Amino acid sequence: MDHLFKLRLLSLVSVIALFTSHCRKDDISSENENISLPVEAITAGSRHSLALTNDGTLWAWGLNNGAQLGIKTPTEKNCRPLKIGSGYTMISAGFHHNVALKSDGSLWVWGSNVYGQLGDGTYNNKYTAVQLGVNFSKITAGSFFALAIKKDDTLWAWGDNHMGQLGDGTFEKKTTPTLVGSGYSAISAGYAHALAIKNDGTLWAWGANNTGQLGDGTFDNNCLPVLIGSDYSAIAAGWHHSLALKTDGTLWAWGDTYFGQLGDGTEINTQLNKNIPTFIGTGYLAIAADGFHSLALKTDGSLWTFGSNEYGKLGDGTNVNRNVPVYIGSDYIKIAAGFDHSLAIKSDGSLWTWGENSFGQLGDETDVNKNTPVRIAPK
Repeated sequence: MDHLFKLRLLSLVSVIALFTSHCRKDDISSENENISLPVEAITAGSRHSLALTNDGTLWAWGLNNGAQLGIKTPTEKNCRPLKIGSGYTMISAGFHHNVALKSDGSLWVWGSNVYGQLGDGTYNNKYTAVQLGVNFSKITAGSFFALAIKKDDTLWAWGDNHMGQLGDGTFEKKTTPTLVGSGYSAISAGYAHALAIKNDGTLWAWGANNTGQLGDGTFDNNCLPVLIGSDYSAIAAGWHHSLALKTDGTLWAWGDTYFGQLGDGTEINTQLNKNIPTFIGTGYLAIAADGFHSLALKTDGSLWTFGSNEYGKLGDGTNVNRNVPVYIGSDYIKIAAGFDHSLAIKSDGSLWTWGENSFGQLGDETDVNKNTPVRIAPK
């Protein structure tokens, strides 16, 4: 299926859900309560969000049309965080599915499974988390696929593979984890491409490359990992663009330029895609990308954003697209990007969100968009 058609179809489903459901604030679970502890991990999907508090409790909110909240209300949306589990240490949200790690290294999945992206050998959605395997250390959820690294540094992939985004040398989807390679230390999955760093600091990419998002100097899709460069320390894959940090704190970006999501100053609304890493700036510590916008943290705790600003997802008080990083605030330590919304954690463990809120994905008990960060927790 053409990716643009798929995107339009998913958007239509979301619009239908908007007009056939309401923003629930009431307790669905008898265990539901406000987040009262500091937040230490966040992730964002298409129109839902997840967070971990420092005791390992998992919280979810936003759209639930694919069972992505982990509760049995498939046509509902929820505007407030709901407690859905405990014992977790790492989380990653895809378009309508999630992957998570527990402290014992066990891998858990739930949500939409149309493309086999849960990896459990079926195509059935899962309303609550099911265990997929053990001895995992890193995870990332793409739009309709997922990747995971085991404790022995082997890389595994499953789900949609129409652009070769699993990196296994084929274009066939997989409903169970498939071995991709060894020696990996970091991974990030986008719409239909993936990035990975090996233990030696080399950067590898595979999957869709129509806008140069692999960074290999071509616009050709690749179903096997290709070497991009060396001395990398962090990566973030967006819808059709990529970000990476080098060990010296420099920020690099490549791929789609249309909304300014590379932050390199390329004129907005021009398709001057970059198919090799482009230098953006220095002094960066963390990065996040999804949809058509990007977030970056500097070593001084300042937050910077760039790209599409529809719904106010850049958080700068406007809805104007930005083609260079704009300053949002200070004292931030972690960031996450959803398709049209953003999340961040400050040094005191407080959670802040902004952008689209039609499905309650900001968690502020409303469905009103916000173009500046709003504090959500602790309460």
